[in-house]
Amino acid sequence: ESFAVKVSRSLGLTSDSIPYILFSSDLLVALGSGMTVKFFPLFFKNEIKLSPSGVQGIYMVVPIVMLILTMIAQKISLFMGRVQVIIVSRLIGIAFLVVLALLVNNGYKHWIVIVPIYIFRTGLMNCTY
Repeated sequence: ESFAVKVSRSLGLTSDSIPYILFSSDLLVALGSGMTVKFFPLFFKNEIKLSPSGVQGIYMVVPIVMLILTMIAQKISLFMGRVQVIIVSRLIGIAFLVVLALLVNNGYKHWIVIVPIYIFRTGLMNCTY
């Protein structure tokens, strides 16, 4: 019995639940992204004090990180299962967003920490499409 089957059984998942899980996950992420992602460039400019070229640099690196994380997610999905990888990557991505918010709300605004958190968060949230 594979690891994916064990995890699926422990979560009460069947193959019939996969479309519903994917739809729910994508809907939730789409709604959340629509309210937050478009404001990140302003956040980096106003809160983190990055220059416009620094902000653009972030958006040049994000697709590269997404590519790398997509390849890693595909390899992990062979052992763990595709749906499980989607769930785990989204949960980690959400955790990174929470960490980002907590750091900034507590006055920690050093770009050297905030930018990598954002890049990996974005890569994790988008590597399973």
